[in-house]
Amino acid sequence: MDAAALMVARTEAGDFAEARSLWAQLLHSSAAPCLPAAAPRLLQAYARLGRFDEILLAVRELSARDRGAARALYPLAVSCLGAAGELARMEDAVLEMGRLGLRVDAATGDAFVRAYAAAGTIPQMEAAYRRHKKTGLLITRGVIRAVASAYISQQKYYRLGAFVADAGLRRRDAGNLLWNLYLLSFAANFKMKSLQRAFLEMVAAGFRPDLTTFNIRAAAFSKM
Repeated sequence: MDAAALMVARTEAGDFAEARSLWAQLLHSSAAPCLPAAAPRLLQAYARLGRFDEILLAVRELSARDRGAARALYPLAVSCLGAAGELARMEDAVLEMGRLGLRVDAATGDAFVRAYAAAGTIPQMEAAYRRHKKTGLLITRGVIRAVASAYISQQKYYRLGAFVADAGLRRRDAGNLLWNLYLLSFAANFKMKSLQRAFLEMVAAGFRPDLTTFNIRAAAFSKM
């Protein structure tokens, strides 16, 4: 086992003193260039064990030695911190990306919005979505589902409808997902005329209703 792998193994085992000692030795040795390759496992271990401050510290130290590595390390930090619900620290990582002139890519933007959908308030999530939208990047199906789940869990069906309409009902890459959520936003509030109108719009736009589409309509009409 090489020194970098040993350092990661000690971190995963919770032996932070030994891991930190190995890290310091490696960081100031000829082996330093191998550390970015060990970063994914290292940062995930820190997140799993609740050592959140260590995530950004490691990224800063590596980026100070290799600016090129920052392009991969900061998105990784955003993903790890966001998945752990560490929203403030995730924001710090995004701000540092901006200071370094690093653009937020699609995967990082998705991780950012997904984190707020899982651990933030509805207003925070909506603000995160607006920030992502300004980049010109489309959110993925996974993020659409995460945001929709947040609205549904709080019974915010009107806002769900507004969100999916804004995300782009005519997006072919999302299949029927956006349209079905749009129909659900009306069905949940028993707005039957709006539900039927949305269904006809879906068909007119060239989307073929699927089993989920018909289940949403059937459930709504059965409660009339």
